Amino acid sequence: MVSWRTPNSHLTAGPGGGPPPQVLRDPGHPPGLSILDERSSDYDARLKLLNRILEAAARSTLREEIPALARVLVDGLQVEGDVGEALVLAAALDLLEEPHVVLLKHLRIHAKPPVEQVEVMIYAYLYGWQVEHVERVLPRFAGIADGLVAVLAGQGLLRDAGHINFPGAVGPAAWAITPLGERCLFLLGGGQSDPGTAPAASADEASGA
Repeated sequence: MVSWRTPNSHLTAGPGGGPPPQVLRDPGHPPGLSILDERSSDYDARLKLLNRILEAAARSTLREEIPALARVLVDGLQVEGDVGEALVLAAALDLLEEPHVVLLKHLRIHAKPPVEQVEVMIYAYLYGWQVEHVERVLPRFAGIADGLVAVLAGQGLLRDAGHINFPGAVGPAAWAITPLGERCLFLLGGGQSDPGTAPAASADEASGA
């Protein structure tokens, strides 16, 4: 009978009859905790990305958003993937509802409003949309355009391209889509190519001229 107090040497001896492998471990690193040192340095960020993607997918009201989120997750979890960028993209996609996407698509195609809608002619040179111009072209957004712009700008999908300085005053905000906004449209299937690689459109093309 083998006693656990005095185990047989063939069960515990190391190679060549030496001490068992456990004895050779550094006592400062207990075997049970060593796995924590082997965990990837961005493990927490990847776990956060997974949680954010799952939560966004559960809340989504857009059919196109599910495959977009899946693509962000796959790209973010790649060995060479940028987890930080994926987290930003996931957060941006999470806030988008159908009206936000419609507005982003419109501003992507038309860099500025039609000249006939601009009452102060100096504003016609701004490459961006004032809220009142958005409401005229997209009347379904009358009354909520300010909220749509605030949400998109707060997440970095729109930027203020206006604010012309006048003596003693500042001009109105003129909103334009950002590269992050274009990236979201691309992920949702609203772009022809990845904005990170596609050549920029000329001013005339962007304005529909």
